[in-house]
Amino acid sequence: MTWDIQPASVAVLRSLEIEMIKTSARWSATAMSLVFSLVLFTSVSPSVAAPAVVSASTADGPGSPWPAPVVYLTFDDGPHPVYTPQILEVLASHRARSTFFVVGSMVQNWPEAARQIVDEGHSIQLHSWRHANLTKLTREEFTADTARSQAALEEVVNRRATCMRPPYGEVNDRVIEWATSLNLQTVLWSHTGADWLDLSAEQIARRVVNGVQPGSVVLLHDGGGERARTVSALRIILEELSEAGYRFRPMCSALPVTQPAPVCWTFYAWPEARRCAEEIPASET
Repeated sequence: MTWDIQPASVAVLRSLEIEMIKTSARWSATAMSLVFSLVLFTSVSPSVAAPAVVSASTADGPGSPWPAPVVYLTFDDGPHPVYTPQILEVLASHRARSTFFVVGSMVQNWPEAARQIVDEGHSIQLHSWRHANLTKLTREEFTADTARSQAALEEVVNRRATCMRPPYGEVNDRVIEWATSLNLQTVLWSHTGADWLDLSAEQIARRVVNGVQPGSVVLLHDGGGERARTVSALRIILEELSEAGYRFRPMCSALPVTQPAPVCWTFYAWPEARRCAEEIPASET
């Protein structure tokens, strides 16, 4: 099965009050750390200069949970019986952890690949049941689609997702509100290798490496088409960004089925994760 994945609209994701502003401009990518909001921009041009080397000693800040700046690698449209294991092997060779936004029907069709994602320490999250444009669904259809996808995760990997990435990057206020009502954070990306286009592995890698900054969220794919070039590009990305001082971490938690759903989220961020609103004393607000 092959999907025609299109670049995401530029989006500014909602604050905890569920606000979102959507624009159509293409901006230079930057990851901005604002309390209770996540700002994501579209991918930058491959002509942007390569990332500067960042040393752990200068990158660390007070209370920083990681010893180096972080890039969040994410993979959509899997799991795939061939490409997902290959991507996992490349990630393991660099001790990199990432986030897989999986299609529910693919989890059902390829459960072993889904289990391998979780067994190797990566985060597994939702990408709809069959790659639907969620903005075209009714609330009832969205709820049923999400419930079916969550049920597949619970059955196959004994996990419940806390994040959802809308297929095609198509999102609006209604989708974000509906996802929030189901205890799901809506997540897009700041950079993409555009691996759905007819690009070489080197071109895919350049699009990523030339633009990332600490906190960048990178979109790649392990399913939805032929991904051999993505696997090759990932080797280049991991090697060059590792040499530049970056580390790779998952974005969202996948909770054991028995664990209660969160009342709020601790947003992923570098250098210091942002706390849930309920955890912040009134004196700090």
